[in-house]
Amino acid sequence: MTVVQFDVWILSEVDGAYHWATNDEHSERAQLLATPELHRQLRERSRLAVKVEGERFVESADKIAATTAFDTTEVRLPKVSRRIKQLTSYLAAAG
Repeated sequence: MTVVQFDVWILSEVDGAYHWATNDEHSERAQLLATPELHRQLRERSRLAVKVEGERFVESADKIAATTAFDTTEVRLPKVSRRIKQLTSYLAAAG
């Protein structure tokens, strides 16, 4: 493995120069990628929880939510929580 390949491997870049040769290496890569994703999802859940509280104080929040084509904060929050649960159980099973 070259220095560049090692740097990409240690940073767990998705499109890195190192090509994984075994299933164990693929699993290790998936675990490396799952940990920072879990942290991002935890931050997103905290952000959405604060946003939901803020929206409750806005009188027109229901009107805005009814006219938008995007998921509302209250809909996105359970999705993020489900993903956190998936990542947590995956990482716990992986050891």
